Amino acid sequence: MIQHKTRLFLFFCATVMSVLPTISIQNPALSTLDLFRVNLNSSAASNIGEVRFGVWSFCLHRTSLVGEICDTFSPCNLTGTLRLCSEQRYGYGLTLSATAGSEKPGSKSVTPAWTRALASHAAVSIMMVICFILLCFNSANPLVYAFAIFVAFISFLCDIAFNYHLKSVTSSLVNLGIGKNYKPGPGFALQIISGIWLLFEFFWSLKMKRMKITLRDLSCPFPSALLPLWSCRLDPMTQSRCVSSFFHQDFRLPMRSALRTLSPSP
Repeated sequence: MIQHKTRLFLFFCATVMSVLPTISIQNPALSTLDLFRVNLNSSAASNIGEVRFGVWSFCLHRTSLVGEICDTFSPCNLTGTLRLCSEQRYGYGLTLSATAGSEKPGSKSVTPAWTRALASHAAVSIMMVICFILLCFNSANPLVYAFAIFVAFISFLCDIAFNYHLKSVTSSLVNLGIGKNYKPGPGFALQIISGIWLLFEFFWSLKMKRMKITLRDLSCPFPSALLPLWSCRLDPMTQSRCVSSFFHQDFRLPMRSALRTLSPSP
């Protein structure tokens, strides 16, 4: 059986995996924890080799400082660095256009309506922190885990929808001669790992709760003994021992007194 301290440490790691991608990819230490990436043809995209999408902003990774970045991307931020990030906000947009003089002029956009769904990862992180705090006090409830799994599932559906939208955008960029391919980022993988461990904790909490109920029924207290024996899910031998303990030990005298009181006098 997994010890409580081991579960606590592993769930702490899962919580950290869930929280880090939701902070900001603008932080240099967290710049690689993006959710999705689109690789571009740098020669046709103002020397931009990659676009990384985070929860609150996107970042452009340039191969060199040569080229006018505002001809291809909007909004743009000229800071003279190889990594340019948009302003942090709830729901950001990005427009990618073919450079002037291109054989296939055109543009493609990722609207804020799609990126707002990525903020659901913040709700998952909050639920992970709540579950971790409850686990620290050994007060975890399967219902809390179930709600956290529901929120994580909704976030996963939002990621799948954004993934297909980004796939469509990348296909259009390939036709314009700008894009190459797209792929999920490391932050998406961390979210999947934390979600799997959350699901494991949910089933583990159900198992522990069932064990507590079984141990309580083995002691045969009065309220539990009145329940149908099949609700305890005990084997026949244990049921027989439970019934024997009920009638011949704990409540033999009280029940006889009650029957003697209720019996009519001659």
